[in-house]
Amino acid sequence: MITHVTQNTCDVIIKRLGKKSDDSNNAVCKPRPMLIKFLSGLSKSEFMKNLKRLKSAPEKFRKIYVKHDETPIEREATRNLLKEAAKQNSENLSKNEIYVVRGPPWSKKIVKIKKKIQ
Repeated sequence: MITHVTQNTCDVIIKRLGKKSDDSNNAVCKPRPMLIKFLSGLSKSEFMKNLKRLKSAPEKFRKIYVKHDETPIEREATRNLLKEAAKQNSENLSKNEIYVVRGPPWSKKIVKIKKKIQ
């Protein structure tokens, strides 16, 4: 999967999280998450920027999603921002705009975007 996104794979440490399933029926097992640790911030930045390449990767990689690993403090800050965005959406009288939380964990913010018309 990593080779489909970036060329630089030498400074990556990959670790499986969670317990391995003892169930002999592997078709029913839920996939375990992976922690990918980059030894340099530049490598992580390049990887996150090129994630759009997964859409054109083989079928088994297309359903993979990647997100930043957040500390408990960052998760709490994200939760608070989501509550604030929901509050602004409930107060918003405009039907074609909504408030959402965007950005990396260290600089998340609430932004107003146009609602997709279906």
